[in-house]
Amino acid sequence: FYDGTEPFLSNQFTIYIINFRLPCFISMTSLEQGQGLVLPSLKKMQDERNQFRIRQCLMVGVSALLLWPVVLLLVGRRQPLGGHFSSAPSLQVRSIPQRRLTDSKSNQAASAVHLFTPATFTVVGPSVFPKPSALLGEDTLPHLQPSYGQHRADVDAVFVFAAEYGLNTYICFVESLRSTGFTGDIVFAVSILDMKEKGVEPYLRNSPNIITYILELSCFNAEMEATSSSKGGMRVCQLHHLYADAQGKPLEDPREARTIATTRYELYWLWCLHYEPHVWIMLLDARDSYFQTNPFDTVPREPNPSKPNGILHFFGENADATRIGKSVKNRKWLTTAYGDVVVAALEEKPTICSGSTMGEKVAIEVYLRAMVAESDETGTKLMGADQGFHNYLYYSNKLANSINVRSITVFDQGRGAINNLGAMRTQPLEEWGNGRILDHRSNTSMTVLNWDGSVSPVMHQFDRHQVLSKYVYKYQTGLLREAYFAKLANGATSKR
Repeated sequence: FYDGTEPFLSNQFTIYIINFRLPCFISMTSLEQGQGLVLPSLKKMQDERNQFRIRQCLMVGVSALLLWPVVLLLVGRRQPLGGHFSSAPSLQVRSIPQRRLTDSKSNQAASAVHLFTPATFTVVGPSVFPKPSALLGEDTLPHLQPSYGQHRADVDAVFVFAAEYGLNTYICFVESLRSTGFTGDIVFAVSILDMKEKGVEPYLRNSPNIITYILELSCFNAEMEATSSSKGGMRVCQLHHLYADAQGKPLEDPREARTIATTRYELYWLWCLHYEPHVWIMLLDARDSYFQTNPFDTVPREPNPSKPNGILHFFGENADATRIGKSVKNRKWLTTAYGDVVVAALEEKPTICSGSTMGEKVAIEVYLRAMVAESDETGTKLMGADQGFHNYLYYSNKLANSINVRSITVFDQGRGAINNLGAMRTQPLEEWGNGRILDHRSNTSMTVLNWDGSVSPVMHQFDRHQVLSKYVYKYQTGLLREAYFAKLANGATSKR
């Protein structure tokens, strides 16, 4: 009987036991040292029914081990790292090649490799991930309703968790997005504390096509003492009354208190149910995002409304500045959730940002189910752990069997609609790519560019760079604020 606490070693291969919910789960991968047979954790399977399933798993495992020479032969025929990777007919995975920053040989070599190819291990994911509401029973219904505004099913939407921000944050986000010509829905989750900030409540209530959910969070500090705020130190929260039973009675949150960054994916899942399958949805951080052009202008549109699957777009961080193995935080999130073995397999991979994701609703809904499932299965409660889930889902190819995800494209930093700038603080932004990423004409006129010279539709994590932080917060937000209040004044005058 093996309890899954340590790797079981043999002289030919290594077996790792990883905790999965499924009672019997076997995936054969490269039988090299450090990889191989992935079995479910046996630690918690103690009742009589599960003992029978364990014996089934072990029987299949022994049979698989007897066939390891055949597996090695197949491994030798695998496509080399760096090429197009497609692990299942239902899913196409591709990456936008890395930019070339200099003419050095090392960077030339790096630019030729598709760094975002999935890892050498593969997790056989389900064809359908469970609904987040499944913990409460199959007859559970969504209960959450917007405080202000109404969803429009046939328009693109931006989803944002923006709790505990002031008016300037909302104006900067909304007005910069509207100035690009975007006319879709902007959906906010906010805290009851936001309503106490001057100007926030009337702004969210009266601005067109903003849907606002005012949350009553039950939050706790590190000592599990109740607190009104979700911010500050290690704080975790519950969200009650998201669901109701068949009779319409609101239900308590069945999950333990977790970080608000993790909880947002359950909210996003509930919101996306309001939209048609092939509208595009963006999931984005609020505080550090600024729009320069409309990010939805260039997305591919599906002409067949009945098509059962859709597209996901992920966005990487700068691979020259950081990798998963170089980042203390990313290593911690992945180690806590999945263990050292997974981190070792991913340490040379570029980080994919969990704060910026786009996709067709039919595919986004699957992704959101999967993110909630990763939180449930790992039990990880670290702030920021959702980025570990995000990277694991992609690099392990766990979404490959989903019947509703047709393809996933990962855009390297500066190659897609969202330009993630946070990792590039290792040197002034103006010095990256010989000054090609920032068109800095003056302190009141600057533009963030993609590596091909085009304007980045969204600059994300701009506040990590002093020059951009001053430009957006002190200059652009001021202009947007003035324009907003001038519009209010003109509206009041016209009513008279």
